[in-house]
Amino acid sequence: YSGQKYFYPSKIDGSQITHLNFAFLDMDANGDLVLCDEHADFQTILPEQNGLTYGEPYAGVLGAMNILRSKYPNMKIGISVGGWTRSGDFSAVAADPAKRANFAKNIAKFVDYLGYDFVDIDWEYPTAVRASDPAGNGVTIDEGCPGTEADTQNFTLLMQAIRDELDSLEKSNGKYYELSVAMSASPAMMSKIEYDKVMDIVDFANMMTYDLNGAWNGYTGHQTALYTNPAYDKETQKDGQFSVDACIQYLKQTYGDKIDYSKIVIGVAPYTRGWAGVKDDGSDPKNPGLYATAEPNSVKAADGTTSGTFAYGDIETLKSQYQLQEYYDETAQAAYYYSPKTGYFFTCDNERSVAAKGEYVKKNGLGGLISWMASLDSTNSVTKTMKESLYGDAKLPAQEIKVASPKAS
Repeated sequence: YSGQKYFYPSKIDGSQITHLNFAFLDMDANGDLVLCDEHADFQTILPEQNGLTYGEPYAGVLGAMNILRSKYPNMKIGISVGGWTRSGDFSAVAADPAKRANFAKNIAKFVDYLGYDFVDIDWEYPTAVRASDPAGNGVTIDEGCPGTEADTQNFTLLMQAIRDELDSLEKSNGKYYELSVAMSASPAMMSKIEYDKVMDIVDFANMMTYDLNGAWNGYTGHQTALYTNPAYDKETQKDGQFSVDACIQYLKQTYGDKIDYSKIVIGVAPYTRGWAGVKDDGSDPKNPGLYATAEPNSVKAADGTTSGTFAYGDIETLKSQYQLQEYYDETAQAAYYYSPKTGYFFTCDNERSVAAKGEYVKKNGLGGLISWMASLDSTNSVTKTMKESLYGDAKLPAQEIKVASPKAS
């Protein structure tokens, strides 16, 4: 759609990535899968589908991902279920053995039908209680998150149910199906997950080490820092504590060697969060504008929300529009863009900060990097840096593409 500048799967440089997630699918209270946009998902004809007719197999974004994988056999494709605005039914479904089993069976049937390679569960977040806020999130549907403390154990049970169904599918098709999860990087939310059990079930866990600070606060800060810069005010700027390293250190301090860190993947953000009305009163003399007083919810994004969220592909336009200078916090290993003159501040990843994250992954024996999301890195520059920081110039290894032919409608 125009909101993402007509970005299609064919615009993704699949040679640079190992896994591509389709986000998102939803589910209902019975554990039946729901399409968020049937027209886009399954029916429309994209430029790379010239010759197909509306609604036939391989139409839509889901079909276009199959086409992309055929061009780049190094890349696995999968579905993500849930997301920030579509996590409303997880708690009830995970709590009910029958619904849990139904959901797991539907997941397996769907990836079988599509010929996909993996499943990703993005429950945001087990035990979290959040009201619906469609306007604030710029969407027509926001289910909120009606969590309970029982979610902790039920999340583990849900993952096991899905793993069991995927293992059963493997026996039928002779193909291993991966299972991943998207996880909060906040220690408060991380404490609600049984990592010692979950990490034995899943193939990898994507720690969402982004959105760690943003327009909801009345102060500037990094949204996706590699390390915590201690210059933040511990009393009034509490989100300054969050970083990739803080997330990993929490796991190490809590679980020691009880989990496999090569399954832990950390996040990259090729998009901004930003503020206007930034005062030149930051608490770090080395980094102008950082941890400074700012107007919350003050920069309108393209989707109408006041999050200050723009694609990294638009960073040059933002720099020109707001007279921004590029800064790099050496302590946090994080990039930001700021103008003392106009009072605008934007936080995001760029090539330099992503390269630092790749080095951190290798140094700490982690599993890799994930980013949200492909259309926000329209030039593939961040994606290319992600790949090179981990693999260098080496070509990503190809897989054998196995696609079953299920009798399904």
